[in-house]
Amino acid sequence: MYVPAVSTPETVETNSSDLPRGELWLFGGTIFLGAFLLFQVQPVIGKYILPWFGGTPGVWTTCLLFFQCLLLGGYAYAHWLSQHQPRKQVQIHLTLLCIVGVILGGVFLSMLGGLSPIEWLKPDPS
Repeated sequence: MYVPAVSTPETVETNSSDLPRGELWLFGGTIFLGAFLLFQVQPVIGKYILPWFGGTPGVWTTCLLFFQCLLLGGYAYAHWLSQHQPRKQVQIHLTLLCIVGVILGGVFLSMLGGLSPIEWLKPDPS
């Protein structure tokens, strides 16, 4: 005799097959778009800083490694964030966005004052 298992709301887990197909495409598309945009920025930044450091292949390799590690860090952050409750996820993410907003505001104000933040990154010519 077959007796179906009784599950309580605490034991029910959601997996990707429970999500509507449109949401899966949205999540996948968002991940793909983020990675695509990162790989569009990488060559632009690499080409811009290449002359600063002598234009050797090692500079390009370092730039490539940096952006790959940045992407991996972003995936690790997303994985870590998914381990929290949705309300906590929003709090953490909004806190980080506010911190970045304050930093960018400071950079913008320094640019209005005549300082170029990109000059801070250039190596010392001496």
